[in-house]
Amino acid sequence: MSRIICIGGASIDHIVLADGSRLQPQAGGSAFYAAVGAHMWNKDVGVVALVSKDHPQELIDQFSEAGI
Repeated sequence: MSRIICIGGASIDHIVLADGSRLQPQAGGSAFYAAVGAHMWNKDVGVVALVSKDHPQELIDQFSEAGI
């Protein structure tokens, strides 16, 4: 079991820059943001979040690959 568990929401962020260009969809939401911040100080971090059926698995996999 992880030492730190971040519980919260999960979303997909669609970012539009000032020049109108768009970035690839990014994983977002309070649970993921908190986990990334906590991971800076403690590598033993987990996430509990409700995600929709259409949430891209590759966005979730990014966190697994980073050790979260």
